[in-house]
Amino acid sequence: MNQPIPTKNLETLIQNELIVPSTTDNQKYFFRSLNYLGSKLRMLDTIGEVITELSPEGGVVADLFAGSGAVSRFLSQNRVVVSADIQEYSRVICSALLNPSQNIDTTRFVDKCQTSNFYLDLRTACSDVFRYELESIDLAVNGLPSQLCEFLEEASLLKSRSENYKNCSARLEQALKSSHEKLIKLGCEEKSFATATLYFGGVYFSFEQTAAIDAILNEIESAKPADRDTLMAALLGTISNAVNTVGKQFAQPIQPRMANGLPKKGIVSKAKKDREINIFQSFTEMLKKYSEMESSGFPHSALRMDYSDALDKLPKNTSVVYADPPYTRDHYSRFYHVLETICLRDSPAISQTKVDGKLQFSRGLYREQRHQSPFCIRSQAPSAFTTLFEKVANIGASLVLSYSPHVVREGEHPRVMTIDDLTSLARNHFRTIYTVCPGEFKHNKLNSRANSFEQKLHGEVLIICKN
Repeated sequence: MNQPIPTKNLETLIQNELIVPSTTDNQKYFFRSLNYLGSKLRMLDTIGEVITELSPEGGVVADLFAGSGAVSRFLSQNRVVVSADIQEYSRVICSALLNPSQNIDTTRFVDKCQTSNFYLDLRTACSDVFRYELESIDLAVNGLPSQLCEFLEEASLLKSRSENYKNCSARLEQALKSSHEKLIKLGCEEKSFATATLYFGGVYFSFEQTAAIDAILNEIESAKPADRDTLMAALLGTISNAVNTVGKQFAQPIQPRMANGLPKKGIVSKAKKDREINIFQSFTEMLKKYSEMESSGFPHSALRMDYSDALDKLPKNTSVVYADPPYTRDHYSRFYHVLETICLRDSPAISQTKVDGKLQFSRGLYREQRHQSPFCIRSQAPSAFTTLFEKVANIGASLVLSYSPHVVREGEHPRVMTIDDLTSLARNHFRTIYTVCPGEFKHNKLNSRANSFEQKLHGEVLIICKN
């Protein structure tokens, strides 16, 4: 394992230190569930080595802020894992990674989705907007992109109706109105039967894709309870791969035009490529990966709850807590709201922004009630970390804390706490504190020009706290 690095002047040392990451033969426990910002896939070996050193006899390990579940899955091969995250999409994925259902007949399930009356009804209801979208893409491919640009900007059933179709051409308005009225007659709006189509069709996905997503969701609801998390996790992975945005994130819908109103270079080919992804085919491939996944047989669990509540519920033989809280709002404020809404299949109010003195739906169609972690709010972070340190120490466990240090440059949001701030707080609860640098790797960039920060060497270090 890499030798501990003194915490003193760590930010300076990190800029110069080059350590090659280790490798592993346990590739079957590496699993990429989502296009996830800040994924830990490249540092799993180091995390595993550190935790094994802290707890060689294999005590329970807790994975707080579990996100896409990569760490939980990797650690589950040789010890009991309790994963926890306040987001439902994370609980679903971690549940599927830790305890995958291996009793699903993939071909039969997908066939039920494709032949269901519900799917056929959705396709019929949305036929007008289906045709309009295909026409827009065909025109764009043949050198006339303006209709596609308008479609990408305005073709939201909820948003366009809320704004009385003020930015829509007459033909787009007719297609959207017709489809929306037919969906209402089916009862889809009041009963949340077409969540993907109503909230995200046209904006993040093609309407053909959202009809398939809703058909799969409908069948998941009637599936056996033991199979639902595996089915839903496979759908989330499918959605993550299919979404028509830059970087496959959900922070912002794609913007098809430049500031001068002209179409962006490559916008037509990207829209066509993403929107032609076959949801049923992609879902079939993803579900097979989950269904064929090996399980270690340990009694793992996945919790949906706040980190503090999760710490109160950990078993007494928990020996290590791994924590990867968000340190800056750039990374976590809006990037997974679509997945959360798909998982909950509810009818959330959409947040609004003021433009020219008038309120209108946020361009990203964000949920009004979105969780923002206290760890990325400057005024709340010290108290949140104090709670984390205190509760981990009180249960007699060691803490492995992921941290992403960097030098602040123009346009960046700094970490709300420095590594010196963190170690100072940790010393109130732990006798031994040191750091490990997992190697020369870099985090994903955020995917807009304003936020596309230079990738840093050593995008992550581990702060080890033990008594």
